Amino acid sequence: MVDVNEEGKIIQTSRSWLFVMMLSLVTLFFLQGSRELIGTIYNFNLSTMSINISIVAVIAFLSPVLYPIFLKRLNQKHLMLISGILMATSRIIMSSGPDDGLYLAMSFVLVSSALVFIVSMSYLVPGGDSQGISQFVILGVIVAVCLDMAFRAAGGSFDISIYGFTDVRATSLIIAAPLVVIFFYGTIRFYINLKEAQTLGVEKGPSTPFFGINMGILFFMYMAFSGYPNCCAGWVSTAPMLSYLITSVSLFVFIMLLYIPAGRSLMLSEFGLLLFEAVLAVTFIMLIIDPTGIISAVLLPASILPLAVLFFNNLNVFLASDGHKNRVPGNLFLAGFVFVMLVILSVLTLTWAHVPGTAALKDKMDILTLFAALATIFFTHVFYRIGVHSRPGLASSGLVKIHPLFVILCVLALICICGFPAANSDGVRTITQGGTDSITVMTYNIHQGYGMDGLLDPWEILNTIREVNPDILVLQESDTNRLSSMNVDILNWLACKLEMYVYSGPSTGEQIYGLALLSRYPIEDSALFFLESQEDQRVWFRCQLNTGSETVAIYGIHMGLSPEDRTSQSAEVVEMLANETMPFIMMGDFNTWPNETIYSNLTTVMNDAWVLAGHDPFDSSGYTFDSVEPYERIDYIFVSGELISGVNSCDVLMGQEGSDHLPLYITISFD
Repeated sequence: MVDVNEEGKIIQTSRSWLFVMMLSLVTLFFLQGSRELIGTIYNFNLSTMSINISIVAVIAFLSPVLYPIFLKRLNQKHLMLISGILMATSRIIMSSGPDDGLYLAMSFVLVSSALVFIVSMSYLVPGGDSQGISQFVILGVIVAVCLDMAFRAAGGSFDISIYGFTDVRATSLIIAAPLVVIFFYGTIRFYINLKEAQTLGVEKGPSTPFFGINMGILFFMYMAFSGYPNCCAGWVSTAPMLSYLITSVSLFVFIMLLYIPAGRSLMLSEFGLLLFEAVLAVTFIMLIIDPTGIISAVLLPASILPLAVLFFNNLNVFLASDGHKNRVPGNLFLAGFVFVMLVILSVLTLTWAHVPGTAALKDKMDILTLFAALATIFFTHVFYRIGVHSRPGLASSGLVKIHPLFVILCVLALICICGFPAANSDGVRTITQGGTDSITVMTYNIHQGYGMDGLLDPWEILNTIREVNPDILVLQESDTNRLSSMNVDILNWLACKLEMYVYSGPSTGEQIYGLALLSRYPIEDSALFFLESQEDQRVWFRCQLNTGSETVAIYGIHMGLSPEDRTSQSAEVVEMLANETMPFIMMGDFNTWPNETIYSNLTTVMNDAWVLAGHDPFDSSGYTFDSVEPYERIDYIFVSGELISGVNSCDVLMGQEGSDHLPLYITISFD
């Protein structure tokens, strides 16, 4: 708990900074657990292409409702200890590499126990100095955000404290174990220092809904965009390094505003609030008007600054209200409910084709986010006016002076956030244009990084690709810069590990599952084409490469599931390829069997490399789906007439479970 002086003001003691440390780790674990829980639930539903029972796990975000129903008479000192033990245990198990069912369960426990811990903690902090407490809370949240970003930046968007440093996931314990030990030590210190066993009289709901609603919306916007520079980069089609830099600068500006008295006063004034609200509104308006323009490229990763200011204001007003402690559970429950609803709606903007009655949400993520931004702007301002009216001195009351050491540590963390992506950027590639006569070409649907064990595992995808060691690689379902996919960037992570040039295909904002090219040869030209689609929007691309021996066009595609979509899409492909003047290789997931008319139409303008290599079209060794028990050939590599004689071999790499598809590859020589 924090310490106060005789006037009720927060004073900086070791116990006050212990409070900041504890809140930092709880917030960090909550952010990590939330990300993993949402992604795991998404994968469980993705595997069945429908909503299934795993969706029930979202009730973890509603766990504060247990207070008014079951927990209000419990001793808060003991409840904090129990929830802390549950949190520490679940966090360690998550890093140890459990199976998908246990991973989902531990993510659930981590999120729910973290929320219960936060509620218990709120009752054990002395009241009186609302702004002093709010500043210590905001300091704890800033440390958590900086740590979370640094861990993700160090792993190329994969949190090293969860996914580890190598393909052995347990290496994540090198980071996770010390964090858990520190957290547990702090929990025991708290438990020992608390002199009285306290019980609660919890009100059943918030006096106004504004704080809870705003917390839910702000958390959604943080998780969907602002807290993840790689996701911002994916949405606005810019370099990840630029987004990391802008996000770091924005966090630095917020820390400076918090450190400087005039800055704190500005953030808590109505003028300052209006200023940052306007910036937030413009950000998401521009995301609709010009999603890939320079303004969006700057404002979206910078949106963490206005979000932080709105969070700071909401927190100040809430803590200044009478009886706020008794309203913490109700507000956190409301925040969780709003967050869950927004997450579900955001997922349906992508997966609408698989959930009846949700077609109206198709590709509406930008509209949904703008609505959320405008809603939190409105509710924040109403809440602010209520607070100022009830406490006229709210915006100008005394503030705690922040220790310079805190600022230095945060600045160092921000430097790390920028430094890790810089060390893994395109600039480290030393690949030169080759002159070999034979190259390996591969196509692989990576299932958004989810393996057949139900877990996100980039290392298994990487090891599979390295086993073939292709020179040119087309990936389907490669876009993971989304909240539903744990906000990782598997495409750029693979490009860095493989030291290959990358063409990212459609931006994340196009609401497509992803289609990309990795190449050891520089990509001289690229073009993206949208296919006629009644269900999920499908695309294909053309990239021009010079291998040193031949200049070739590489086409990548992921066709639709329905026969109607595939028929129209294949007709578009045939029409364009009939006019191609350059030798070309066409590959991807066609969702088509060799005995279909669609396949026959495609082979009028190009040639199946599997057949050219001497295999029967229906040979079971060519089955690419699914990866555990392959039963159909739906992934293909086709070549133009000029390259027929160069196809040396065509094979499927069996025994791989990093995705639901198996990779298909050919070796081809140029005369």
